[in-house]
Amino acid sequence: MLKPDPKLPSLDMAWSRRRMADLFNRRVLNGQQVRGMATARATYEPGKHCAVLYSLHLSDEPPQHSRLAVASFAPDDSLQDVYARHYAGKATAAGGRAALPVAVSVPEHRCLVEFFPFDWKLPSLAQAASPFDGPSTPGYGGDNSRSSPEVRTLHYVPHRRCVLRSTWGQGPRNSTDGVVTKVYPPGPQARQTWCMLARLYPQAEAAGMIVPRPLEFQDSADLVRMEPVTGTSLKRVLKRVDEQDGAKQGIRLAAAALATLHGFRIEGRRVRSFESDLEFLRKEAARVHLVAPSLARNALALLHSVAGSRLLRTPVQATFIHGDFMPSQLLIDEGRVAVVDFDNASLGDPAVDAGNFMAKLHRMAVRKGHNHHRLLAHAFLTEYVDQMGYKGVEKRAQVYLAISLVRAALHTFQRAPRQYASRGPASLPVLLLQEAARCLAA
Repeated sequence: MLKPDPKLPSLDMAWSRRRMADLFNRRVLNGQQVRGMATARATYEPGKHCAVLYSLHLSDEPPQHSRLAVASFAPDDSLQDVYARHYAGKATAAGGRAALPVAVSVPEHRCLVEFFPFDWKLPSLAQAASPFDGPSTPGYGGDNSRSSPEVRTLHYVPHRRCVLRSTWGQGPRNSTDGVVTKVYPPGPQARQTWCMLARLYPQAEAAGMIVPRPLEFQDSADLVRMEPVTGTSLKRVLKRVDEQDGAKQGIRLAAAALATLHGFRIEGRRVRSFESDLEFLRKEAARVHLVAPSLARNALALLHSVAGSRLLRTPVQATFIHGDFMPSQLLIDEGRVAVVDFDNASLGDPAVDAGNFMAKLHRMAVRKGHNHHRLLAHAFLTEYVDQMGYKGVEKRAQVYLAISLVRAALHTFQRAPRQYASRGPASLPVLLLQEAARCLAA
């Protein structure tokens, strides 16, 4: 069901923990041995590249200690050039009790291994992951008299972005103490995120909503520092199927938060549309077709059906949209909602956010095999439409629900292609496409 990738012949090794452990032991580590390893995440674009993030337990380190390492694979010798430009001749070790290389080139497999926090596409990550005194913004909440903060990694997507949290002292982790740092590749993303937070923060304060307070923007380092926000992830709340009242309250808060967000005002941002999303997903499916033609054909057929909807040709007043609105981006704290991660914020159809949120609930329903989260998705849309007082968004949100499920299917495949290969018709990408088809039929 999964065809070999002719341009990335070493992928069979990348998906095998045993073979990758052997590669690390023979070609990468300086005398240490891999005692255990797990795949933390993968980013795979068939025919183009693959980056796999591994969590390693090494023989000379305590059992509870783990290392992050990224193994990247390319269809040509480009990663050897990357190693020569960014790492050749560097004597700096990756720290810890045992000396580890910053990076190792394995040319026979067209592979580059990097040890966190070294990432050639995030050149400021190593510095950002080191202890620092704190942002220069007065009153940021840190105490510069305290030395050496603890720096934790909250979220890391190799070569794309990293979110760190620095805390001083022994305060509780779920607090506003400390600083959150987001590291981006060189380019406009860091500045765009900073400007977005600067525009949104006062509007959110006035509306009684919490968004991270921006603290510092370092243009030369492509990073943004902000205050942490507190609360329990709505995703965690919704997973507790036995707590019906908590889930329903969370859904009501999420719908109210989205209605508030769609009333914010920004200027000079790109406009996101159904057409642009469809075109992006068509390209994604075309790449997947190289190794999973059946999955790609089914995805393209669904996108073709969606493209024929007259709802997509109806002019819509663009509003501010979050762009990635989902339960994991919402924190609930004593009846208040905090919304985080505005990297994909833009102008667009509000149905984009509503449909995407519903798709996350449908994904939970598919994975757990019961209808509870589908009912929550319906309740969310009903509550959101009541909050907005505009029923025209309802059907478009249902169309975008299907689009988001197709996206989820393709991205799930790209993160775990071997799961698709082993489970076939019962794999999550196939089940998500079936869910999208049911939503369209309804």
